[in-house]
Amino acid sequence: MEQIQLASPWLIYLFLFCSAILQITFPPYPGDTILLFSGYLGTVDIAGGNIPIFLAYWIGTALTSYAIYEMGYFKGEGLLQLKLVKKYFPLASQEKAKKWVLKYGLLVFFISKFIPGLNSLIIVFGGILRYKKLWAYIGVGVTSLVHNIIFFLTGRAIGNNWDAISHFLYLYNRFVFGSIIVIALIYGVIWFRSKSGKNN
Repeated sequence: MEQIQLASPWLIYLFLFCSAILQITFPPYPGDTILLFSGYLGTVDIAGGNIPIFLAYWIGTALTSYAIYEMGYFKGEGLLQLKLVKKYFPLASQEKAKKWVLKYGLLVFFISKFIPGLNSLIIVFGGILRYKKLWAYIGVGVTSLVHNIIFFLTGRAIGNNWDAISHFLYLYNRFVFGSIIVIALIYGVIWFRSKSGKNN
């Protein structure tokens, strides 16, 4: 930690900015962990305080999200044929993301931000399907802001405790996937009842 405190604030901002880029473009990158740690950095009087630390990550997240939306918008489905895209986003995930964007629109931009590994694919499909650019930009910007604030403030509360950070991420992932299962079950029940009603 002493080495970090002695580092130039601009190097720390650059590291956080690049981490945000990698979180969007390379899903295995532990971006959420870095974001939690950035919250802790804001508590130890380094790197200019909370605002520049937070903005470095959020701006990186938002700009990269806009960039991949634009790539999808201008490149179309040809973008999905790239080997790197196929490697991290298999066909099954692509089809699921496409259906979600078509069915839920703006809402899916918000939900997907909290589902590890899905957010980037949803944004790309938002571009490919030519989802209204203004609303896509607003949705991506606001959801990135909300997500980053939650993790940043949680990092401030946890502090320099890697066990607590790991435990939080474990509980967070369980909560997210549990919520998805519950939502899927509710949707399934509603769909089954609606079909039964029509048949009667």
